[in-house]
Amino acid sequence: MGDHLPELSIGHVVDGNVIAEVGGVVSGYVHLAPDDDLQPGEESRVRGIRIELGYATEGRGDLDEETVASVDLPSTVDGAVSGHFQLTVPPDAPVTYYGHLFGLVWELRAIVDIEMRLDRSASYSVVVLPQGGSVW
Repeated sequence: MGDHLPELSIGHVVDGNVIAEVGGVVSGYVHLAPDDDLQPGEESRVRGIRIELGYATEGRGDLDEETVASVDLPSTVDGAVSGHFQLTVPPDAPVTYYGHLFGLVWELRAIVDIEMRLDRSASYSVVVLPQGGSVW
């Protein structure tokens, strides 16, 4: 099985951050190339990719983490995965915040589900703004 991670093409990106509004959508396209080391007739151990949108608190006090939306994309027999995804930021979701004592950060994760092995993942920073908020 190859060591490659999924390639993601994500909708609205500014300065390397995915941008979304509360109640808005994070969308994109994911592609994972087929296993290049399969023997004839052998099936890939890759079962699919889960795309997750979630947030976590960091800093002082109780830490919290929540996945607010996800979608599963199945693989083909050779382990390839390709597809569009669209995840909605809930209308009552907290916005991104960076403070001295506390922070709330959002993340988009692509998790490759591999049978009987450790899953591989890639993550991308997401900035969630209030509706009608400006970027920087």
